Amino acid sequence: MRYTDTVASAIVGTRTYAGVHRVPVPAGQEEAWAALLARDPRVVYAEPDYLVQSKNLPAGAQGYGPSAWRSTGRLRRPPLAGFAVSPIYMGRGATPAATGVVASGFHAQAGPSPVPIALNQTVSGALTTDDARSPQRGSAYYADRYSFSATAGQQVTIAAWSTAFDVYLFLFRPDGTLLSSDDDGGGGTNARIPAGSGLLTLPETGTYVIEVTSYWTDETGSYTLELGAGGGSTPNDPSYAASQWNLRAMRLPDAWEITTGSSAVTIAVVDTGVDLAHPDLVSKIASGGWDFANSDASPQDDNGHGTHVAGIAAAATDNGVGIAGVAWQARILPVKVLNSSGSGFISDVADGIRWATDHGAQIINLSLGSTSDPHSLRDAVAYARGRGALVVAAGGNCGSPSSDCTLVNEPDYPAAYTTVVAVAATDQGDQRASFSTVQSYIDVAAPGAGILSTYWSSGSTYASLSGTSMAAPHVAGLAALILALIPQLTADEVTLAMQDTADKVGSSAYVGGRNDEYGYGRVNALAALQYTQRTGVGGLATRSDTGATLAGATVSIAGRTAATTSTDASGRFTATLAPGSYEVCLSAPSFAETCRSAAVSLGARTDLGTLALAALSSTLPGTSLAFAAQPLRAAHGYGVGVQPSIGLRDTNGVTLTADSTTVVTLAIKSGSGASGATLICDQTGNGVTTLRVTAGVATFSGCAIDRPGVAYVLEARAAGAEATKTLPFNVTWAGDANGDGRVSIADYSLDVTCFGATPADSRWLDPVLRCWRADLDGDHAVDVVDHSIVVTRFGTSTPTPVAPSGPAP
Repeated sequence: MRYTDTVASAIVGTRTYAGVHRVPVPAGQEEAWAALLARDPRVVYAEPDYLVQSKNLPAGAQGYGPSAWRSTGRLRRPPLAGFAVSPIYMGRGATPAATGVVASGFHAQAGPSPVPIALNQTVSGALTTDDARSPQRGSAYYADRYSFSATAGQQVTIAAWSTAFDVYLFLFRPDGTLLSSDDDGGGGTNARIPAGSGLLTLPETGTYVIEVTSYWTDETGSYTLELGAGGGSTPNDPSYAASQWNLRAMRLPDAWEITTGSSAVTIAVVDTGVDLAHPDLVSKIASGGWDFANSDASPQDDNGHGTHVAGIAAAATDNGVGIAGVAWQARILPVKVLNSSGSGFISDVADGIRWATDHGAQIINLSLGSTSDPHSLRDAVAYARGRGALVVAAGGNCGSPSSDCTLVNEPDYPAAYTTVVAVAATDQGDQRASFSTVQSYIDVAAPGAGILSTYWSSGSTYASLSGTSMAAPHVAGLAALILALIPQLTADEVTLAMQDTADKVGSSAYVGGRNDEYGYGRVNALAALQYTQRTGVGGLATRSDTGATLAGATVSIAGRTAATTSTDASGRFTATLAPGSYEVCLSAPSFAETCRSAAVSLGARTDLGTLALAALSSTLPGTSLAFAAQPLRAAHGYGVGVQPSIGLRDTNGVTLTADSTTVVTLAIKSGSGASGATLICDQTGNGVTTLRVTAGVATFSGCAIDRPGVAYVLEARAAGAEATKTLPFNVTWAGDANGDGRVSIADYSLDVTCFGATPADSRWLDPVLRCWRADLDGDHAVDVVDHSIVVTRFGTSTPTPVAPSGPAP
């Protein structure tokens, strides 16, 4: 068998000697194989025609290791041929067939078939010490393998990310040869194929294999793999296909499959104004706007620059007219601060920034700049950022000598402010445009050379312009798309999403992830939205009794972002959320609710794993649970004759029963004075009491509330049951004003002492007087009627008090 290059793969026949798998060595490549395999301690011996990789030498066997190979430069025959060894296998620990081994490159790999996945599918996995090693990364690395079917010409993207280790990706053709690989340079935790912009076009029809492995030795942990199919949305705007290369360079067609934006997001274009009647903009302009250059309420463009910027960011798209914009649905707030010649006062720019902030702009685009750094401009930007607005600015057009620049690469303001997203410009070749300023403050890059967009002039409504002024609104539009997914993201979080997913274009080195030409790279809209989508939680709902998945379960999320979703047909759920702490609760008819806490980080979906819901049943042993309150010590409560009953029901209204294993929690939930009231059962007096129910009718004697009040509500909870509540009730007792269990002169004296008291009286809740006890008829006043009641019942002993005498208010 011949190998035509250094990367080859095939199922080859083998000769097997007591478990020894022998793989043909490419003729003429013995020295190259020896040099490579010398770095692999698993290679224990070699012949001129065969090599064997194994974990262990058999007892008494002789072999030649790496040192022998390096010294001779050739593969040598071992003294003892045909001895037994234990082969090393690839995959998840399964043993391959004894008749074959897969040879990939210079390393042998074999094992179970890759896990099949589909286009546009996201899967989670984990590299563990039980996984087989990666032949592409060497013997000390772990790998998982996946396969997918595709046709020739199919365009795909492959992304993998992990918070545990640095992901490395390999993609193999149907014949097993390596097609592409990527690890983002080994410096991050995200890997993408293709590594740069665009889509990878598959060369043939068949089954492709993806290998997920780690960049560093023995790194393990959870990861997520995403296989995307190319194509995306193609708007019907006449100039899109022929002229708007800039949108395709940012991967916007595929990004638009995720979102086209939201009308709830407003981009302020602080510029020369906007053509208020432009056919591609008129439907996008937010009401209002202001002209600071002319001090009026009509920010009509009389230069063309602002109209051009607005169209790039958010022109009406897929409307059969003109061009497409980045954010199809976003609103444009025109703020005119420059005059017809495109110049103006910094004070007007500062006022325009403040005005836009106060009028609801989440994003402020500043395709303008100055070499001066006045306090008014700095303060205006700080004002906008302090109120949550994202400020995007052109990075400057002094990257090469120009009559407009005093110095090459001189700083531009406000781009140079650390709180501003400064944007450099790239050309159609994905290189820095020659005019784009090179500075340490550059955050990201975007297309800015030869950009077709809306325009205002005497005879033209569209034009091509170049400059970082054109690059900035690409970023502003992308920010609007990100906020459409998670409106609660802060300006810093939106910026980070764009930086972390930018493509490392150009030939300059990226130190610490950035350089002064491109910042963190040219923005990638698809990657940024995918990154944003991953900010959230996911999990699986199952039944605790059978383990079966639960479709259609309600997922309620509380925290920084409130959200409600449901589990899909396979019982899974995902929710896109802003970073923060959350409580995720799952519920379903006839099942008890279950909750779990989740901490969400930007760009990483938190996997909550399996949440098991307990099925509710009406067949528990015992009888209906009820609550009966009786007085305890000097406390007031219910008489047993009219005690409220608290049954436990499931969500379908079925009355549950309880036995001695059921734990029930009783609590005071509402009513005047409820926050200070104590529910006393069996003299525990701890406010919220958990009791075990005995078999049979469950009534709790010796329970009371030791504080007066009206309209109290009690709640009973039990595992697997819906909480139920009583109707409002009082806690006063007729006659026994001092709570000593009898009506005596003490009650009469108490009545006289508190005569005339009402809840508005400071004496009402006096801990000594307890005037409320003397309100025997429950009318919330101590008066002659209460006095008469005491006299009438004088001398009565009340070991079993009567029912509450006062009505609930």
